Amino acid sequence: MKIQDIFEKDITRDIQGVIKVGQDDVQTIKQDLDEYVVTSELQRYFADFFDAYQKGINGTTDKMGVWISGFFGSGKSHFLKILSYLLNSKVQVDGMSAVEFFKQQNKVADPMTIANMDLAASVPSDVILFNIDSESKSGNKSSENAIRNVFLQVFNKMQGFTDKNFWLADMEQMLVADGLYDDFKAAYKELNPKHDDWEKGRDRYAFEEKIAIEPALKQVGYQYDMPNFHADYELNIKDFAERVATYINAKGDNHHVVFLVDEVGQFIGDDIKRMLNLQTIVEELGVATGGKAWVMVTSQQAIDEVTTNLSGTDFSKIQGRFDTKISMSSADVAEVIKKRLLAKTNDAAGFLEGDFENNKQAILNKFNFGSERKWRKYKSAQDYADVYPFVPYQFELLQSVLTAVREHGSDGKHLSEGERSMLAIFKESAEKVGEDDTSTLIPFSSFYDGLEGFIDHEHRIVISNAEKNEAVNPNEEKNPFALRVLQTLFMVKHVDSFEKNIDGITTLLISSNDEDVIELRKRVEDALNVLIKQGFVEKTTKGYEFLTNTEQDIKRQIDKQMVNDSDVDKSLGDFLFAEMATTFTPDGMGKNYNFKFNTFVDEYLQGSNRNALNMKVITPLNDMNNVDVKLEMESTESNTLVIDLPNNAEYIDELRQAIRIAQYLSRSSSLDSKASQLISVQSEERKSLMDAAKKHALDALSEARVFVNGNQIEGSVIKTRLESGMKNVVGNTFRKLNDLVQTHTDRDIVSLFASDDDMVLDAADVNQNALEDVKNKISKELTKNPKVSLETIISQFQAIPYGFSPIDTQWLVAKLFVDGKIDIESDGEKILVKDEHYSNKQKADLFLKNQKRLALTIKQDIPMKQRKTLKNLAKEVFGKRAFQDETDDGMVLELRDATIKYEYDRLSDYEGRDSKFPGHVELQKGIQLLKRLLGVKDTAEFYAQMSSMEEELLDWHEAMEDKDVKDFYGNKSSQAIWEQGIKNVDIYHRSEGFITNVELNELVDNLESLIKSGTAKKVQDVKAKNEEFSNLFNSVLDDEQQRVILRVQDYQERGETLISETDLSDSTKSLLTSDYISEMENIRSQATEAVDLETLNGKLPLASSKLNQLMAKVQSEVAKRQVLPVTHEDGDEVQSKPAGPVKIPRFESLRDYTGATSWHITSESDLDVQLAELKQRILAQLNDGKTSFIDLNI
Repeated sequence: MKIQDIFEKDITRDIQGVIKVGQDDVQTIKQDLDEYVVTSELQRYFADFFDAYQKGINGTTDKMGVWISGFFGSGKSHFLKILSYLLNSKVQVDGMSAVEFFKQQNKVADPMTIANMDLAASVPSDVILFNIDSESKSGNKSSENAIRNVFLQVFNKMQGFTDKNFWLADMEQMLVADGLYDDFKAAYKELNPKHDDWEKGRDRYAFEEKIAIEPALKQVGYQYDMPNFHADYELNIKDFAERVATYINAKGDNHHVVFLVDEVGQFIGDDIKRMLNLQTIVEELGVATGGKAWVMVTSQQAIDEVTTNLSGTDFSKIQGRFDTKISMSSADVAEVIKKRLLAKTNDAAGFLEGDFENNKQAILNKFNFGSERKWRKYKSAQDYADVYPFVPYQFELLQSVLTAVREHGSDGKHLSEGERSMLAIFKESAEKVGEDDTSTLIPFSSFYDGLEGFIDHEHRIVISNAEKNEAVNPNEEKNPFALRVLQTLFMVKHVDSFEKNIDGITTLLISSNDEDVIELRKRVEDALNVLIKQGFVEKTTKGYEFLTNTEQDIKRQIDKQMVNDSDVDKSLGDFLFAEMATTFTPDGMGKNYNFKFNTFVDEYLQGSNRNALNMKVITPLNDMNNVDVKLEMESTESNTLVIDLPNNAEYIDELRQAIRIAQYLSRSSSLDSKASQLISVQSEERKSLMDAAKKHALDALSEARVFVNGNQIEGSVIKTRLESGMKNVVGNTFRKLNDLVQTHTDRDIVSLFASDDDMVLDAADVNQNALEDVKNKISKELTKNPKVSLETIISQFQAIPYGFSPIDTQWLVAKLFVDGKIDIESDGEKILVKDEHYSNKQKADLFLKNQKRLALTIKQDIPMKQRKTLKNLAKEVFGKRAFQDETDDGMVLELRDATIKYEYDRLSDYEGRDSKFPGHVELQKGIQLLKRLLGVKDTAEFYAQMSSMEEELLDWHEAMEDKDVKDFYGNKSSQAIWEQGIKNVDIYHRSEGFITNVELNELVDNLESLIKSGTAKKVQDVKAKNEEFSNLFNSVLDDEQQRVILRVQDYQERGETLISETDLSDSTKSLLTSDYISEMENIRSQATEAVDLETLNGKLPLASSKLNQLMAKVQSEVAKRQVLPVTHEDGDEVQSKPAGPVKIPRFESLRDYTGATSWHITSESDLDVQLAELKQRILAQLNDGKTSFIDLNI
């Protein structure tokens, strides 16, 4: 049975595989309607649309937009055109409306939908179907009103007006409105040179404006100004909507206007202005017409996808207007093709089903895509009969190919206008095998013929060049096999969901149920090798890729890049060492023993070379690879682990290619978007290559062999082999590590200083060998340097052959210190184990944080004689008879930092007291001696210092005993007696000028002599003299106090007399008297409390001064009372000045005039001189005009 005989309808019949806008002849309309397949999906879409449409017939609605989306070739344009037939009451098929024709063929099943379709067909409608890109004039496409312009053009055209010039269309419309249009057309025909009808000649408006159009207008009586056909045309969208509404209203009878716009999504693209244009048009038409004008559009993208791509603008309104959204699916297309094109006769269907059942497994096994993606095969015998001679996967894959070719590989215009549909391609492919029998299958590769005429030059030239290539087409065939492979790769080039591997490509070329797939696969491999060698195809991580000329150039540039083995090894190391362990921790050693390996790939170091251990990976790039003798020799170094990878270069090639691409990308600069896109593809390929190389390298690692110390390590898995190998390397390299049986932490070091000795015995015992190692290393270093730092010891024990962690070395050194085996210094200061200047934490921190400044020395032995001297001096001088810690450091610490420090502080306190206290010479001597001892921090030096100062310390101690210095300063009573003696001497000296008692003078001389003696043994003598002084001095003091107090009383009485005899008010007198008496009482009180004669006699001048101050106050008050008021002519009163000075009494003593306490007179003349001077001074005061009288106190 031939394939052409199996179909229900002639496969060669003329089918409009693609619906073109403008094809509206009767035969085309009939075929469109007759062969249109209403799938179950389309049943729902018709229901949704006509339900929405009836709302504008039965009432009003502003939701009058329909958005039809679907992939290229999905049938959205076909659906739009069928709607144009159904809505247009003028369309007739065999004397029936389109709706009646549909009903007759039972294409729509739902009664409600049929009722709504009848309703739609019953109202008069103007249906305007157009492809917006085709209708848009080139000059208008860049306009921000591009969509409005197209809508206005097609609206004008529908009314019979020109769509070439808006001014001209407006003129036509006005002529119609005035009833002059027919007359004008007749006049124009008569006047234009060719005598053409207006509809034919109006496109020549630019040339015939003056010779035909203007004269014709005048002839018919056109009342308006001649339009300027060349001026810019301004019409906002609202006015356009009003024009449509006016037109609809003028038609009446519920008239509708329907705009059906094909490919609006493509026209909008990413142009926000066009989208805003469309939104405003739909919005304004909805407002102006209330659902009588509809806008239906098609787009490859759904409306929400289009508006999302146009970010930054709110398009919520347009989504609301396009309330009816229809999405065409691939399943719908497949159903249409099967029903419209591939429907079989009953006999053929039965035959095919039987054939499938008999060969089911053989047929299905041929289709192997070698991918995770499951492409559809035949589901059943019926499915086989329905689809034959095609394969189910071809529907979905061709859909993806059409979309990809349209976006990347077509000239654009023809495919964008729908000149290639899936239906057409399937039909053409089936026609070519019409003479074949039913064992034939149509390979996917044959679909290329249906696309060939629409492929752009960039891709077509590659296929053309391949056809002429001698290697690809050695026999100069029309369509050689290798070329078909290339064509197939072109089709799936941009279909990311299809994996372009050998199996997948082979499947696309299967052309028969009897195909030998193994043989076909071999032919495909051979063809691919030729195509790769000739540069038409490249093998990538995604499979085999068709290359354009530009991509071929890029590939050649990439292939020219030089890649060194070191670059490959470095990248390989990044993969391997990120996944495998490069550190090893021996069992039970803890986190401080992560032994790091330097890492190499072949001879190239990865990272730093700071570690003692080496790990070398040997790759197929190295001549040692898989050569056991060389590998064993390389691993004989005790610190080296060798990993030999299998001799598989796949990941090497992938890495090398990835590096070539990286080098190319770093040196390339894209100039346009196309070049940028190709660069991006290469960048993705590089990433894929790196991922593939990593996977394959790790796979190789799992099979790698491991060598250590000349032997291959056994193990079932690589992890085990590596761990065993690293363990051997660590053990061989750090052979002294076994001396460290127990590891430690920071807390263990703190515990050394906080715990009793027996608490750390266990650790010391088990680590005895390690302790000896450290002590011996310190001793060895001290032979070269006077001191060795902890940092140096830590560094040396980290190195071969020890490998100790820093914390363990720190603990070992601290343990030697605690055990008294070594001494330490920090910044030159000797530190003792039980040094009270440091807390336990601070001592531990010396080892944990002060490694560089902590110096270590081996502890020296102290001579027995020096130990004996220290103990003797401690007992005799400092009174210390026993020590808590009998170690050398312990005794020094107790004596120096406790006993001697305490004694030094006490002596310093004594020496800081009154300098007249006894024993200051001895105190200063003791402070000097003890300070010298406190300054010695080294234990051995302290013992030596004590021995050298033995005689000085004993002599000083004896002097302190002889003078009872310590007893004095320890006895407060003795100190009080001495202080009183010092005070008594001081009182005497302050009173000495007023004392004439000889006995008292002699007593004070004796007391002062005792105090100056400096011996505390005289304290009782000082006490006796203090008592004698108290008795004698108090008698003298009492007599003098009596005299001074009487004189102060006299001053008080004289002041009171002065106040009472002065002409003052009673209140002033009372105030002055009260203040003066208070002052005098205060002076008397001070005189009574005075303890020495100097202070006591100082009160008399003070009393005299207070009397003088009183006289000044009295004089001031009297002066105020003598000021008289004077009245001026203007009536104001002012104060007049007194007539003369105010006179007041004066109270003086004889000393005030003589200036001396005595006169020295040896003769009568001396007396006359003194008396004359006294008389002169007294008279001068009496005659000063201020004194009323003088009261002279003698």
